[in-house]
Amino acid sequence: MEYTQIIEKLKQLDFIQEDAKADAAAKAVLGIVASSLDEENARRLTEPLPEPLTIEKLRSHQENPTPVSFEDCAAELEVQFNLQKNEARDLIHTVIDTAKEAIGSENIAAIRGSLPEDWGSAFKSD
Repeated sequence: MEYTQIIEKLKQLDFIQEDAKADAAAKAVLGIVASSLDEENARRLTEPLPEPLTIEKLRSHQENPTPVSFEDCAAELEVQFNLQKNEARDLIHTVIDTAKEAIGSENIAAIRGSLPEDWGSAFKSD
């Protein structure tokens, strides 16, 4: 998977037109998810993804995961990107759906099991 695929997919959303906003949004969603996971599952999430979506970039120097619910993630994105609630949810689902193929179904199952329950719909297996 190329990083440009994620950017282009996000730009198909009505509320994201610029590459820079798509880039920031992808990193925000995946950063929140990676920061909610223990080290092993954060690596399961990030290792299959293209640069610049590395664990180092997405989690920075965070030592301990802080589980964030799907709804709290959506609320954070609403504020950060000035989105409506449904737009924030669409953004999360679009980022995760686009990344899922690279991440792989075995990793998806492990990641889903490590996140708060309300993330289930975003990480459902196809």
